[in-house]
Amino acid sequence: MPPSEHTSIQGVLTLELRDHAGALVERRRVDNLITASGKSLLARMLGGKTAGAVALVIAVGDKSAAADPGDKELGGKRAEAAAEMSEPVVNGAQVKVNVKATIAQGGDPNVVLPLTEAGILVRVGDDQGGVLFNRVTFPVINKSSTMSLLLSWDLTF
Repeated sequence: MPPSEHTSIQGVLTLELRDHAGALVERRRVDNLITASGKSLLARMLGGKTAGAVALVIAVGDKSAAADPGDKELGGKRAEAAAEMSEPVVNGAQVKVNVKATIAQGGDPNVVLPLTEAGILVRVGDDQGGVLFNRVTFPVINKSSTMSLLLSWDLTF
């Protein structure tokens, strides 16, 4: 019998809410779902079917409907930040990367963002909307204007 391989992409998000002085207020880890459009984008990139520079953005929102493979956007995007990705680390048959961004302090001091969802948007070329690569929902995190929120995704291929 010939060898076979079934590769799946797994993601775990770590959220760190920090106060105005940088002290950790809350930390959570949640598993996420890779969307069908995210997998399709990877396939198009592999086949050379995309053109232009790639930019990664992490967005957060306030809708709590369960993540679904057919999701194409966050339910209620409230903020986003440019993300950076680590160099891939190969460990046997697995490849791991980390994608992270910080939703900074600032905004209306009278508004608290009740955040319940997050995702990585991949923007290729002139596409300003981006492809929702993954999506996760979680119990509400209330981010005020004096707090920052670090979102750090560990992705395993």
